[in-house]
Amino acid sequence: MRLSKVLSEKTGGVRGKVFTIDSGSTIRQAAEKFCENKIGSLLVVQPDSNPPKYLGIITERDVIRLCCGNDNFPSATKVDDVMTKRMIVASQDDDVEYVMNVMTRHHIRHLPIIGKNSIIGVVSIGDIIEAIRNAEEVEIRHLSDYNLGTHANEVF
Repeated sequence: MRLSKVLSEKTGGVRGKVFTIDSGSTIRQAAEKFCENKIGSLLVVQPDSNPPKYLGIITERDVIRLCCGNDNFPSATKVDDVMTKRMIVASQDDDVEYVMNVMTRHHIRHLPIIGKNSIIGVVSIGDIIEAIRNAEEVEIRHLSDYNLGTHANEVF
């Protein structure tokens, strides 16, 4: 299965959306966007860039780590100080199992997806697991139907 299929099946109102935050925004603003949109990552963009110039990615996990520091204040700290600047990305044509291995190896939960020279979406490890689970359920159903002798083209 390809990542393009995973992106097309995303649920929760985030299908096809790339959530961003401007460079220079505060961690508090990022946290508010996480909560408003029920998402776990934001791509950091250069303000007023068209097309967007992506500078990095910030996740809920980054915010939690910051808040555990002694002298860090979410209202004063900028996303630029916390974001991951060297993003790992995948192609929409990449295989889901390969991507799951990449995410596991690099200990990341959110992965921007590239298509036609731009970022077309972000998948989470949860999206990947759900896609694999759904594909396995379909395969089990087909095998079960075949084993029981029921075929899609039979007429009852």
